[in-house]
Amino acid sequence: MDVRFLGGLEVRSGGAPVSPGGPQAKVVFALLASQAGRTLATSQLIDELWPTDPPRAAVGTLHTHVATIRRALGGERRRLRTRDRGYLLDLEADELDTTRFTRLAQEGRALLRSDAAAAEARLEAALSEWRGEPLVGLAERAPRLQAEATRLRELRLGAIEDLAQARLEVGQAARVVAELESVVADEPFRERALALLLQALAAAGRQPEALARYDDHRRRLGEELGVDPSTELQRVHLELIGATPRTSGEGAARRDVPNTGAGRLPSPVTRLFGRDSDLDALTGLLGHERLVTIVGVGGGGKTRLAVEVAQRAVEAFPDGVHFVDLAPIRDEGSVPRAVADALGVAVVAYGGSVQEQTVRTIGDRRMLVVLDNCEHLLGACADHVLGLLEDCPDLTVLATSREPLGVEGERRWRLDPLALPEEGDVSDEAASIRLLADRAQAVCQDFRVTEANRAALVAICRQLDGLPLALELIAARLEHLSPKEVAERLAAHRGGLVRGQRRVPRHRTLEAAIGWSYDLLSDTEQTLLRHLSVFVGGATLEAVAAVAGGEREDIEVLELVGSLVRRSLVTVTEVEGTSRYGLLETVREFASERLRDAGDQDAARLAHRGHYLDVLEAVPWDQRMFSLHHAAPRLEVEFGNLRAAFDTSIARDERDVAARLAIGSPALVISSQRWDELDGWLTELWGVRPAELSLPERVSRAMYPEHLLHQFWLEVWRIPWSADELREAVTLLRAGAERLPGSSPVRIHIDHMIDLGALLVEGVELDDVLGRHRDRAQAARDVDASLLRAAMLEEIAVAQLFAGRYADALATLQEFPVFEVAVHFDKPLVTLAAAQHLTGDHDGAIRTVHRNLEAAHPGARSLIHCFLAIAMAGAGDRDVARDLLRRGRQEYDLLHWRHPRSTNGLLIAFGTCAVLEGRKDVAARLLAAAGSPSGGYAPLTAIHLHYAALAGSPQNPEALPDPADTEGLERLISDEFLRWTRERSSAAASPETLAEPDGRSSVR
Repeated sequence: MDVRFLGGLEVRSGGAPVSPGGPQAKVVFALLASQAGRTLATSQLIDELWPTDPPRAAVGTLHTHVATIRRALGGERRRLRTRDRGYLLDLEADELDTTRFTRLAQEGRALLRSDAAAAEARLEAALSEWRGEPLVGLAERAPRLQAEATRLRELRLGAIEDLAQARLEVGQAARVVAELESVVADEPFRERALALLLQALAAAGRQPEALARYDDHRRRLGEELGVDPSTELQRVHLELIGATPRTSGEGAARRDVPNTGAGRLPSPVTRLFGRDSDLDALTGLLGHERLVTIVGVGGGGKTRLAVEVAQRAVEAFPDGVHFVDLAPIRDEGSVPRAVADALGVAVVAYGGSVQEQTVRTIGDRRMLVVLDNCEHLLGACADHVLGLLEDCPDLTVLATSREPLGVEGERRWRLDPLALPEEGDVSDEAASIRLLADRAQAVCQDFRVTEANRAALVAICRQLDGLPLALELIAARLEHLSPKEVAERLAAHRGGLVRGQRRVPRHRTLEAAIGWSYDLLSDTEQTLLRHLSVFVGGATLEAVAAVAGGEREDIEVLELVGSLVRRSLVTVTEVEGTSRYGLLETVREFASERLRDAGDQDAARLAHRGHYLDVLEAVPWDQRMFSLHHAAPRLEVEFGNLRAAFDTSIARDERDVAARLAIGSPALVISSQRWDELDGWLTELWGVRPAELSLPERVSRAMYPEHLLHQFWLEVWRIPWSADELREAVTLLRAGAERLPGSSPVRIHIDHMIDLGALLVEGVELDDVLGRHRDRAQAARDVDASLLRAAMLEEIAVAQLFAGRYADALATLQEFPVFEVAVHFDKPLVTLAAAQHLTGDHDGAIRTVHRNLEAAHPGARSLIHCFLAIAMAGAGDRDVARDLLRRGRQEYDLLHWRHPRSTNGLLIAFGTCAVLEGRKDVAARLLAAAGSPSGGYAPLTAIHLHYAALAGSPQNPEALPDPADTEGLERLISDEFLRWTRERSSAAASPETLAEPDGRSSVR
């Protein structure tokens, strides 16, 4: 018999459908089946059929339904048994779909921590039992069935979540996103599903969306339920923003959220052969060694082995396994950033060096970092790894390199080529033979190892020294050549390819394998492969066509690239829906040598530079300056190619072009926080580190060529200059700006900054500045620089806020579509929120700040939560404001962002809320401690000025820390936070303790 609940009730006996009877008879059958093997008393069945008012003939009616069911069951009627007090339906465990589903789901969950792929298969089988809503049409007829349907729905959701976790662990993030979206839409407060969805979005490269979803959920919880997200979900959020909860002591708890470390590893598409002993040994080493380096020749399978070892080790590292591919990196200074990006560190401009921020993010987390392809960056890798290991006690690093890193504590593991068969051996047990046969079957499904071809296969493996990459390349030839022909051609070809006796034998062997594949290409395919070597980090089809395609159409270039992909010479990956083509590092080195031999290297590099300069400058100037959320991510994926183009310019001593590339995208530098790398570019360009230059020297160098004027803007953004420095900079800029065309966007922007500086340090009248700014804003519109115009109008509004002209500031902001501009950069949203708050539109301010949370960089969230706390306090939602202050302070602590702007933000937010609660003495202390208004974040500074005037002077200003004393300010924040929390606790017991400015109780 087969009984199914998971959809409409279905009963089959001997393969034929069975109808238990009418609606009430079906309810009786379903009740008995749900309790299969157990007796249900007559009284229980009557209570289920008629919960409120059973008829007098209830017992007789029930007997009639039972008789109907028995007749329907025919030969299986004996399964329905009569007992003294009721009835029992005898079913085997697997005869009921709910039992099958529950068993498979439990088995799948048990496998999650040991074998994600097996868990996925088991959970898929469990969910395949579902055809629709459980017990549809019956559940509403009996309370017990309704409870059973609810239980089954909950089990199904749990199985869906378990399946999502399994798929995350095997690298199917995009699929998980699609599957969980509907679950979260139907069950918005189901936090495990949301946590998995956030992790899947981040793993799929959609971290901003994940952060926005978390904030929406947090807001909805607060508004509808008055609670915070669960601890587990908060921990996922901290992981997304690159922070970890602080723990102390040996018993500090670690995260319980699903481990998605395996999802960060590449997903191999082929089997690994002959590495069982290496796998076991390396897995064991990771249990007690903190730095293990797999050393071996290029093409020997180091990366593939490292990925397999890391996948095995996922359970041993509950805080994640992270993979860092250094092959596209050419600049040693970029190594710390590559590691930070792989770990999801939210690098911020004022948090110290990238390495320091990475150390703080890792903390005492137990994680594994796989550092792949270190050989061309040995010094930088050694320094960075040593620093991380010294400061992060539970970090383990697994590196791959052709040479050891050479640092203290390194355990080296020499990776030999695959085991070779003995000459004349006719067995097919050697790992190299098995690998060659497996890859040959991938291109020719009928390929088999036979008595006739064994000797030739042995010869191929021996000639290629068992190198996996060489064997994979040669395997592609077996599609159209016999093993004997391949062995003969390889033997004849190998000697001719080997050049330069300084190469180690295995390098010569690999070159032979690549070289033979290369010689089998057509002239056009060879040319394309050679030119592909100039790209760093891959390239789009458009870029390949522009740099390497000559006069060919894109479709012809695509066919050529496809041919190289089929021959395993070119790799293809997908980034945000766009295919990118690249070369394995060994193949790239080979192709680069051939490019040089052909005499085409200079021309190819110039074509490459020209294309990426075009790519950069095709983005409108004002987008490159201000589009943190739109233009910058589009350019981020090409950062390696932009750097290569810069290197080409430096090598040719064409510094004007290098300057265009170095400062071509300030938004890219700001959004990705690549300050260290920018300084490296400028050091190469100027011959000296920017920090070693005086202010006049920096501004002077920024004046020529014109494109480096942007550097001044970046310096203003990064450095809180004193009034004297700013006055000097304004003077220098005035002299230099006169060389620029008056109608150029650069000149408009520089004049705008000069006037802002003059307003702060030269006592210029605001109305005079506003008039000139409006003219320039119109000029920006005339040259189609809409973001520049928006940025300048926002600065006008800030100046009006400083002058107390709040309504004017609001009107200025309404001259451009603030919410549309937020797609590019978010500061106008913050200024709008400040203007709305100061003009009394508190609800509008709340809506605006919520929009800003969606657009803000993770590093700015502490400040944004401060803004939201102020907006809520202004609207009278003091309890919500206090919770937001807690959240802002938590994020401030976790990110370790110690720049005065962030510290001021907390001081101002606490102080403002204190004013609105009527605690003017506390407010005066906090707002006075915030220091000079010119050192803060402009919209917050306007709020600071407004509420400092309301709070008045502190009673004991001498006791306040110096504005430059960051630690002292942090202690003040902590002390006031503690005092405020205690006061709130007292207020809860005594409502008259606190009074609002109008005399009303502040406790609701």
